[in-house]
Amino acid sequence: MAERTRPSVGSERLVTFVDAIVAIAITLLVITLVEPVSDAARDGDTPAEFLADNADGLIAAAISFAVIARLWMAHHAGFSHVERYTSRLAAITILWAGTIAFLPLPTAMAAEFTTDRVVLALYIGTMALSSALLGATDFYVRRHPEIQPADRPLSTEELRGGLVTTAMFVVALVGAMLVPSWGYWWLFVLMLTAPVVHLVVRRARTVDA
Repeated sequence: MAERTRPSVGSERLVTFVDAIVAIAITLLVITLVEPVSDAARDGDTPAEFLADNADGLIAAAISFAVIARLWMAHHAGFSHVERYTSRLAAITILWAGTIAFLPLPTAMAAEFTTDRVVLALYIGTMALSSALLGATDFYVRRHPEIQPADRPLSTEELRGGLVTTAMFVVALVGAMLVPSWGYWWLFVLMLTAPVVHLVVRRARTVDA
């Protein structure tokens, strides 16, 4: 039995719902930074002392903000190829939104337990799971051309880009487990994503030629 699709307007409502969750998650990241200010002022700390004492929290929040923004942009890029959605696609999308909503918790924990393997696994693992769910979304859309606009099908190159991004998160996770002293600095391997995607796409074109 074919899976039932929703009306076209439904895809817009689903995207709006996801956007709201992303906005709340980013707001929570900022709130965790604002709350200690009053305590620092009450204790007589200077602004410089406050920034020094909360450096780990600031860095963790900045990294999480950048990662959430990147994942949100990838989600929007993927859904630009969706005219209608199915209940299964909605379920995958809601699971993805759940990883975004959860991320402020391991972010706060990473600020306090920088080199703890459990916290690093939770922190980077949540990001890796979020990226993997985006990849699952793209694969689902790719396999169901009936929900895509005829003039904007999801390309193979976009699929490969999502796979490489998830692979980079996995590399960061494995690295953090092997060398936890580097903490969340392992996430900077994501800067290699663009050149690796370029290399993979160029090699694929060579093989296909």
